Amino acid sequence: MLLCFAQWHAKSMVEDFLARKIPPHLELKYDDLDINILRGNVDFSKVHLEIKNEDSLVTYTTLQLEKLQLNGFGYMQLLFNNSIVLDELKVQRSAVNFYPYKKIEQKESESKGLVKLLKTILVKKLEIEDSSMHIMKDAADSIQVSIANYNLDFHSLKTDSDVVTRKIPVEYDSYEINASEIFVDLGKYETLQVANLFTSETELQIKDVHLSTKYSTKELSQLLVVERDHVDLQIPHVNLSDLNFGFKENRFEITASSLLFEQPHAEIYRDKLVADDMRIKPLYGRLLRKLPITIFVEQLKIENGYLSYEEKIAKEQHAGKLFFDELNAELNNVTNFEDAEDTKIHATAKLIGQADLKLDWTFNVNNSSDAFTASGELLNLEAEKLNAFLEPNLRVRTKGFVDEMYFTISGNSVSSQGDMKMKYQDFKFNILNKDRLKINKFLTVIGNVFVNDGSKTDRNGYRFGSIEVDRETNKSFYNYLWLNVSDGMVSTLTGNGKKE
Repeated sequence: MLLCFAQWHAKSMVEDFLARKIPPHLELKYDDLDINILRGNVDFSKVHLEIKNEDSLVTYTTLQLEKLQLNGFGYMQLLFNNSIVLDELKVQRSAVNFYPYKKIEQKESESKGLVKLLKTILVKKLEIEDSSMHIMKDAADSIQVSIANYNLDFHSLKTDSDVVTRKIPVEYDSYEINASEIFVDLGKYETLQVANLFTSETELQIKDVHLSTKYSTKELSQLLVVERDHVDLQIPHVNLSDLNFGFKENRFEITASSLLFEQPHAEIYRDKLVADDMRIKPLYGRLLRKLPITIFVEQLKIENGYLSYEEKIAKEQHAGKLFFDELNAELNNVTNFEDAEDTKIHATAKLIGQADLKLDWTFNVNNSSDAFTASGELLNLEAEKLNAFLEPNLRVRTKGFVDEMYFTISGNSVSSQGDMKMKYQDFKFNILNKDRLKINKFLTVIGNVFVNDGSKTDRNGYRFGSIEVDRETNKSFYNYLWLNVSDGMVSTLTGNGKKE
């Protein structure tokens, strides 16, 4: 009888506390409350919580959950150590909806005092099962972030009046998060979707990533003021190993031993009929230096990828297309550490499914001039295979065979120099009329007068050329690389072919 009275009295006290002590901008409802004072357990069923602005009482967050369990409450810790200790906090089937556009931010001075009221809180195990979350963008039916289902486990989760003021306001020993059907609106033009995600304190695995433009290529062109890529990127599997993150001197830092992208498939389309974006495009060293966080990835790998690029130049013509398959790359020391070693990239691919392509590229993130070196080779290219890209884009039709092409480049954010050597056979080209349907015979004849067909070579069959390029700063690094390669080819094809 005494135990039953104690149970009833404890339940009444909790209900009274929740009714009187919860501030008016928090509205809490629940169907049932069960307390076991011997075990230190408190169970809530069918909980509904609304968080409102203190002044207007407009709701900006709602939380619904099937069951909330607080198990193993430590009475002695509370009485003698001024600490709230739980063996387990368990949440089942919760659903959170956050409407940030309804939230009115409080002044900093109004919110600081709350952390001083906190006791030390230790939850030995936090478990959230079969839950969902939605963050709205600017209307009730406009989603910024959505997670259809997630499960979360934290061990030895702790905070106190000191920890809660830090950038990461909790400490923990370990955690695991599993989530599925993730959607993120990345802004005006793109969305990101992820089928499954698993992360712990040392690892991140993501399956079926899809980054895509919201609109068709035609719709995007109608919306744009300046040119922008239409993107469709799919990655079946991403793995980040030996993950570590935290704040160091008020700057967020993330490090990992390896980052792997398996079989990425990217299709990029650019409508050049849209006005050029004349903003300066920084090279990758500068991009890394200007990141708001510190990163270090010892090795980044791309395995068996595919990349296609289409560019539409003329309204009446279809877009020209290049593609690279069997794309493999290894990037070492991807970082913006102040004492960083050189970032080194090695990549191989098949150009248009036929020619072997190799690229090596090195730069140091801390070099303010963005100095870099690059070298590459192209083997066994049937020139006619490039016509699907060259005809609509450059009004050129080629034929012949490139046995070997090698180039080296050294440059910075302003200019570059280098050299090239080629071994090729029966190389010729035709210049097309503006309609790209017929050959401009006059320009073709004049052009081919200056092009060596590959017959005048050194004793090893090579012709040589030089490279000298001024960078177009409103274009990407890959445009810069292409300018270097094309300048070297023109020099090799039309010059004296001798090594200087």
